[in-house]
Amino acid sequence: MALPSGASIIQVTYADRRVLRSHVFHDFASLGLPDAHIRMPYSLWIVDTADGPLVVDTGFHVPDAYWAGDAVWRTVPEALDAVGVDPRAVERLVLSHLHFDHAGNVDLFPNARVHVARQELDHAMRLGPDELRRAFVDPAHLDAVRRADAEGRLVTVGDGAEPAPGVTLIAAPGHTPGQLAVLAETRGGRRLLASDAAHFFEQLELGWRFFAHTDAEASDRTVAALRARSEQAGAPIIPGHDPRVRERYPALPGAAARFATVLA
Repeated sequence: MALPSGASIIQVTYADRRVLRSHVFHDFASLGLPDAHIRMPYSLWIVDTADGPLVVDTGFHVPDAYWAGDAVWRTVPEALDAVGVDPRAVERLVLSHLHFDHAGNVDLFPNARVHVARQELDHAMRLGPDELRRAFVDPAHLDAVRRADAEGRLVTVGDGAEPAPGVTLIAAPGHTPGQLAVLAETRGGRRLLASDAAHFFEQLELGWRFFAHTDAEASDRTVAALRARSEQAGAPIIPGHDPRVRERYPALPGAAARFATVLA
């Protein structure tokens, strides 16, 4: 199964909502700037590799979210179908971290090996249900990861792991203890998928912090390290939740143009 229209990396945005800058950037008031609404998309990524498509993150069921009424959304199965990806045919899945909007829908991929950082999994396994929710982890999503483990499909990884040809995982802690970024080298070019190691371009370009982190200083170090890795590899960084990605890269041709972006 190849990606449509010759694309080698696509971003699939399954939801989009409006948020205030003061709600997403840490200590925004100290910047002395006026507050304003910005768009915050929610996405997953698909990389075409020599061994077939690799999916990075799995989204979640938006209608269950408290803010669903304020969002433009489609279900993840609908979005995958629109870009021609059958989750049952996917054999490799990377969870950049275990937050609810990145690690839902694992059960959609019954034949995939699920790659997750050992540090991320160990941290989550120590938390009770209420602690998980406070840490933005849905206990039901963690149960799906446990099922993958019981089926022999869970792969715990660390920095430098290569889940597929041309794909290297990068330890990027700070937002969560085991956050991963993904360096993808494809026929269409190299891209560094930051996921939530950098939600917005402001983190990369201005040094602003996202409001949610388990270690603020580690998050800052990670952003600096990703910038250096990006320059070294010649791989532009793709932030995890920035609407300007769709302004800087072309839409996927066809019916999916409204929400699918060709990154390479």
